Amino acid sequence: MAEEGKGKAETGKGKAEEKDEVENGTEGICPMYQVVFERTYDAGVKLREFSGIDVHGAHILDSFPSLSLTSILCCGYLTEQLDLPLVGVISCSQMAPKCVIQGSAASHVIRIHGDRRLVVIQCEYKLPNAEVSNGIISAILDFAQRHNSAGIITIEGMPREKVEDYDTVQYLSTSSQFAKVMKEQGHKPVTSGVIAGMTGLMLAEAPLHNQHVSCMLSSCLASHPDPRAAVSIIKAMKSFLECEVDTTDLESKANKIDEAVKSLLRDNQQQEELSSSFPDGMYM
Repeated sequence: MAEEGKGKAETGKGKAEEKDEVENGTEGICPMYQVVFERTYDAGVKLREFSGIDVHGAHILDSFPSLSLTSILCCGYLTEQLDLPLVGVISCSQMAPKCVIQGSAASHVIRIHGDRRLVVIQCEYKLPNAEVSNGIISAILDFAQRHNSAGIITIEGMPREKVEDYDTVQYLSTSSQFAKVMKEQGHKPVTSGVIAGMTGLMLAEAPLHNQHVSCMLSSCLASHPDPRAAVSIIKAMKSFLECEVDTTDLESKANKIDEAVKSLLRDNQQQEELSSSFPDGMYM
């Protein structure tokens, strides 16, 4: 069960010169945060929210390790493009001790960025066990309901040897409006199957808490990170975002990765052809 939420005193020293340096984004200076809400859930999972948080009514995207990097690429890109502020963290004593540093700001590995346009909850590291996973799901559902979220959207990549169609995304949702818009865009509903990991757990648990949840799945290459899958998700998501997102940089990154992979394959083929031209037994 979750412990009752409570406010916390400011952790910063409050020196004017230090505050100015942090606000100016001076490299090498890590900001301190005023925790205004704290609650603990099963498995010792702890949610902390910072002063200035204003995410009322926003959609929530979550991103955790899975069979592909699609959700991590998608959520990381949206956080950067929309310049979403860090408004909270989720931590757990059962997780390996480490921090993520972005823009000289250090935080726990499960970060919450957002404003009234969009909230992104992301983690690039594997969760230790199912108990912790369930505790994190409880924390996200509590966060969503307290901030009157428009809905939780989970993202998943489906690894393939070859992707013929990036334009069509598969979806499943508790929201008839979400499903209607996705169908009008030509996307396909999921009617059967099994979805593992945090995506599957959120899809199973959220409807039990009267919380709208949707899942978007895109085919992606199994051989290497595939930004095009993230691009397809973002484009399909635009109808639900309260902002415009330019995917040009992400598409450019996809082209660069494609060229790098093709170059590597050409080099490997040339090496194989060169090796086959030598007589057997030439090298011991």
